[in-house]
Amino acid sequence: MFRLTSSGISQLAHELTGLWITTPTAERSELRWAVNAPFKPDAGRQRLALTNVENRKIGEEVARLWGEALLELFEVTRTGWIRFGEVSELHSDASHESWWRQLWRETAVRGPQLQWDGIRDGGQVLSWIAWDKSIGAMRRLVQQRAAIPSELPGTYSKMVKAEDVRFCLSGLLAEISNGCFAQVMQWESTQRAFPPGGTVHANIGAFLRDAELGGIILSVTLEQMVASEIGSQMQASQLAGNRLGKLFSECKAVFEESSTYATEVQHLLNVLRQSSLLGEDGSFHRANELTCSRVLAGVIEQDEALRAEFAPDGSVLSSSYSDVALGFFVRARGQLTANATTLATWARQASLQKLAAVFRYLIAGDLGQKMADQLGRPWLEVKRATTAWQRLSTEDRNELERKFSKGCSWPEPTPPVRGEPPEVKQEMDADEAFGLVSRWWQKEEGGWVALYEGKTYPPGFPGTLPWPGEDGWDEAGHPSAQARWLILFIHAALVPLGFNMIGRDQGFSQFLVSKNWLDVLTTVSENPAALLGALNRYLDSYIENTQYHFQMRQFVAFYAVAKNLEDFLLSLYEAERSDSAAVFRRAFAPRANFAFRGTGIDAPPLTGMLGTGSCQLFRELYRLGRLSNAHGYRFAFTPIRKVRRLCTQLFGVPEGPSPIQSSEIIFEKLNELGHGRGLDPTFNHCFDLPLQFLAQDAALRERVLNVTFEAESNDDGTLDAAPPLENPQ
Repeated sequence: MFRLTSSGISQLAHELTGLWITTPTAERSELRWAVNAPFKPDAGRQRLALTNVENRKIGEEVARLWGEALLELFEVTRTGWIRFGEVSELHSDASHESWWRQLWRETAVRGPQLQWDGIRDGGQVLSWIAWDKSIGAMRRLVQQRAAIPSELPGTYSKMVKAEDVRFCLSGLLAEISNGCFAQVMQWESTQRAFPPGGTVHANIGAFLRDAELGGIILSVTLEQMVASEIGSQMQASQLAGNRLGKLFSECKAVFEESSTYATEVQHLLNVLRQSSLLGEDGSFHRANELTCSRVLAGVIEQDEALRAEFAPDGSVLSSSYSDVALGFFVRARGQLTANATTLATWARQASLQKLAAVFRYLIAGDLGQKMADQLGRPWLEVKRATTAWQRLSTEDRNELERKFSKGCSWPEPTPPVRGEPPEVKQEMDADEAFGLVSRWWQKEEGGWVALYEGKTYPPGFPGTLPWPGEDGWDEAGHPSAQARWLILFIHAALVPLGFNMIGRDQGFSQFLVSKNWLDVLTTVSENPAALLGALNRYLDSYIENTQYHFQMRQFVAFYAVAKNLEDFLLSLYEAERSDSAAVFRRAFAPRANFAFRGTGIDAPPLTGMLGTGSCQLFRELYRLGRLSNAHGYRFAFTPIRKVRRLCTQLFGVPEGPSPIQSSEIIFEKLNELGHGRGLDPTFNHCFDLPLQFLAQDAALRERVLNVTFEAESNDDGTLDAAPPLENPQ
């Protein structure tokens, strides 16, 4: 007995389920249907006598008769559904498929009972009648008829027989709601390798395995479906690139490092690193050997396109790939590897037709100076006779001369005479400005955040950030959880030095990773001698000048954090759990927190060492989802000078007497502007990040705000407590 509604088969009320002997017994089942038969009760007349051989025979007879009835009913519904639906008074939306899908769901709720000897309570008899290995009624049905739902969408939503099932989804593919399977099921390669009618959901596959039905059922991951699209040669054609790019764009949240699928996604990306794409020379090349000549916001930066202009054709991605495919390309390639040494090699090999592009990069490229250092002045002397040199403006020639003058005498420019600095005034209505910035960020946040992270962090960072004691804190891996945390503190410690352009720290971070500084610092408590050895190696490896010596001035802060990392994180965790903003003020001075007395949490204060950088650290922890407590919002706007100035120009925010107070003043003003308008004063927990982009890019300001005005944009060694510049790296 099942409940019948206008939609089809449904669940009985709990008190009606289980075994009946004309009247209900005390035997209840997790399956929400009932069986009535002349079973033999025990002495108490309320339970089934499981040891009575007669009861097994009765159950076998029920299973046999029910199995025959199910097969007969299946044919009736398959060939005469309309009549059956009318007689059963079913809704017009009901169908042959929905009826049998409902029956499956009601009979396959829990793992199947396959042996009478394994029954421990009478309620399990229902599952045994349905799924017994010899005479189970449902077993007989699904072995002979396509009565198993795939539980998959679209062309894969077929009813199947047990023997036809060869594959079941697993991992993130099995989470249908994330949209990944909806994308890949459209690919011809997917339908060919994992055909509809032979592929089911993970839950269906697991039940069939438990029921020992059908043959071997293989679990299929997204990685396997992607591999089938690329092929055994790992060569991604334009069509494959477009499909994979659409997968990454349509299911973007799945591929974020903070997603619940991070481990599986990382493994997939590692596989994609082995893929090849077409170059402009018509041959396939590894993705990490290619550059792209087409700028695409949030995907391909202008600097990369400048490099590609003079790269060999075999080092440039074919222009036949679509914009959508570029999303796949950058995922497969990872960080751009065309460094100054590679660029210099390309420049030496460049034809005369590409020489103008070489000059353009030397003048305006991010690695222009380093590339000039690699090429050397003799290279420039030879190129003076070319047409490309003759076509340069006087200003561009002077810039090239300057960059190739390392080690030569070069007159110091006369500093301009400066008068009083221009007054910083409000340029537009605060409400209008806040609305425009908010709407722009809501629409384009993803691309700008990806740009920020790509220019800021080395590969593998910041990754997941477990609190001490959480899963993953002690896991072995590279980079370790401690190293991922430490990089955030190091970036924060560099903020007061005054180099506050986005991307300013990535070179230094990569230096720390490549020279194993992070590993040394994170293990300093257990192996302090290694730190001294690393310092000696650092000093001994240079002849004329040390590298990154300016950033290394904050070494005391790096050491203080590394040695007391767990204490600082516990202090931050305490702030996250608090109901007061005051705890956030003391987050980087654990000794000032009375709650920590006697707990062993006793780290030196970082407040003075981090300065403005403490706000950046708060911002990143909110942005990365490690903090969510609204009491700390007021401390998460990094109030570097360009942000303070822009907030004055847009919102009329006055500068505060201290960095922390400036952050609070900015938040309070934005909170006031957003109140009642449904606008988020934190810009979706990105805080000052959109303001930094607007301050640095005049064209972006004009596009977003529809007005033109000058803003503070450049690094300045006189700002934000930085000492005078001395050849900063």
